[in-house]
Amino acid sequence: MVLTVPIIQLRSKYKIAADTLSVAISLPSDDNPRYFCYTIPRQQTIKRGTYMTDYFHMNMEERDIRTISNLGLAHMGDAVYELLVRAWLCEQGKATARGLHKAAVDRVAAPAQAAVVRKLLPHLTEAEQAIYRRGRNARVSAVPQNASPEEYHAATGLEALFGHLYLKGETDRIGQLFALAMDISQGGQHAPEEK
Repeated sequence: MVLTVPIIQLRSKYKIAADTLSVAISLPSDDNPRYFCYTIPRQQTIKRGTYMTDYFHMNMEERDIRTISNLGLAHMGDAVYELLVRAWLCEQGKATARGLHKAAVDRVAAPAQAAVVRKLLPHLTEAEQAIYRRGRNARVSAVPQNASPEEYHAATGLEALFGHLYLKGETDRIGQLFALAMDISQGGQHAPEEK
């Protein structure tokens, strides 16, 4: 029979700091079980990556990000891009749920993202362009009806870039690219010229 004790009880009994991750293992021993408590600082590396408590501020190592598939990066970037679009729309005063949804769908659809990408490409660094190409060239199983395969691949590349930057913790760069993207999508004066 294995007995377990909640970590809270162990923390108070053994004076374990609250800013640590504790793992308790109990071993059966007749009437007197023995408890082994392993304490790991929250930011210490565990297997791969770090134990995160704040997923809004990621900081993964480049080698760990490289292990994520192109479509995995695009999956992450899709969520990041849509969250940014929704926040931007709220800031612009789109107050009704219907208005927010329609405007968000219009801006995160593959054709809209593909149009943004064409004008963003000159502003990307070589490394960012490589990430974009990696995502763009990912093999996808299906393309939505409202987009051509070229538009969908371009949108996947943009999402992969945003996913990579987010996981690396480069939120300032995401902000710069997103500001350009919104300016471009509105036909702003500061939109970069096509070459």
